[in-house]
Amino acid sequence: MATTLTPGDIAIIGINADNPDNFSFVVLTAIDAGTQIVFTDNGVFSDGSFRAGENTITYTAPSDLAFGTVVSLLGNSANFDSTNFGLSNDGDQVIAYQGTAEAPTFIYAAQTNSSEFQSTATNSNTSALPPGLTLGLTAVAVGAGPGLGDEFDNSTYNELLTDGTKAELLAAISNASNWIGNNAGPIPLADGPFECFLKGTQILTECGEFCIENLKIGDAIRTAEGNLEKVKWIGYQTFIQGNAAHPFRTFPIQIKAGALGNNLPQRDLFVSPDHAILVDGLLINAGALENGVSIIATQPQESFTYYHIELEQHSLLIAEGTYAESYLPQNQGRDTFDNGDEYETLYPNHNILSLLPMSFPRVSSKRQLPRSVAKRLMAVAETLTGIKVAAPV
Repeated sequence: MATTLTPGDIAIIGINADNPDNFSFVVLTAIDAGTQIVFTDNGVFSDGSFRAGENTITYTAPSDLAFGTVVSLLGNSANFDSTNFGLSNDGDQVIAYQGTAEAPTFIYAAQTNSSEFQSTATNSNTSALPPGLTLGLTAVAVGAGPGLGDEFDNSTYNELLTDGTKAELLAAISNASNWIGNNAGPIPLADGPFECFLKGTQILTECGEFCIENLKIGDAIRTAEGNLEKVKWIGYQTFIQGNAAHPFRTFPIQIKAGALGNNLPQRDLFVSPDHAILVDGLLINAGALENGVSIIATQPQESFTYYHIELEQHSLLIAEGTYAESYLPQNQGRDTFDNGDEYETLYPNHNILSLLPMSFPRVSSKRQLPRSVAKRLMAVAETLTGIKVAAPV
C-alpha cells in the first residue's frame, strides 16, 4: 500500500541547475513500494496555489524504501516519469508534494534564488513558502544572500550530519549554513549516510573523531590498545547499485546504535559484510552478526563507497566507539580499488604486501557464531527494539 506522507518525511539535499539538471532527496520515514511523490519547479503564490508554466515530474518508489535512502533524478531516472525538469540557473525552487496541483500536500521545499522565500511567485524563479512548511524545518532557502539574484546555480547539503533522528536530520538539512553552492558548474550532490567502512563513519584519531572520508595518509589513528598508529594508505571502492556481482557479500551491514551492548556502537555503524568487529573477544565478520532487527543487511538504492584504512600492522580501530579491524591485505593486489594506482606510486613493488592478522579468533560465518554470543545479542536486540528475535539454533 502506498504511503501517505507528511511534511518532513523526505528532505531535498541537492540541486544542480547547470546541465545536466539534477536533484536528490533523502527518505526520512519508511516508504512503501508504489508510493508516488510529485516534484515541480513551479513557484507558489501567496494563497498557496501554484504558478503554472514550468515542469512537474512524478517519482514512484520501486520497492520499500528505508529511512536514510537517498534518491536522485539522474541516478534513479527509471523511477521518474520524466527527467526533463528544466531548472533555471538564475535561481529556482524544487517543491515536493503528494496529491494534485489543485489540492497538494506539501512535503518539502528548497529554494536556490536567495536565502529567503518570497512573499509570492512573481516569475519562474520565485516562490512563496508553501503552506504547511516551515523554513528551517521542512524547507530550506540556500541562495548566496537575501536579495533576488543572490542565487546559486548548484547547491548541496554538506553532510555535516548524516546520522541521527528524523528531527535532528531535518534541522541540519534545513539549515542553509550547512549547504555549499556555486555558479561554476554541477557539483556532486549529497548522497547521505545514509555510506570495509561506509562513508561518514566516525574514526577516533589523536584529535578526536573524524569522518573516514576526511582522513589522509599520515594521520594518527587511536587504536583499541590506546596506541597511535599512522595511516599508511586509505583505499576506496565504489559500488553501483544493481551491478554488484555478489550483493550479499557487498551490500553494507547496518549495526544499529547499542546493538552490541553498552552503548556500542555509539551511532549506527555501516561496514561491509566481511569486515570484522571485536565482540566478546572474537573478531566476527559483520555478516555473521546479522539478525534482521538490530543488525541488518541493507539494500542500497544508490551507489555507495567503502573506505579501507591501512596501517603498518593489522590493528583494531575505534569506529563509532566500537573496535573494528583495519584493512588486512592478504596476498591480493589493490587493483580493485578505485585509487589502486595511488598505492603503486607511493609504495612501488609492495602492491601484494601482506600483513599478519591479529591473534584474536575469527568468526567468518553465522554457523561459526558461538551460541553464547548469539543469545546475548538477541537479548540486546529485544531490549532495544521490543521485537522478538528468533532463538539461535
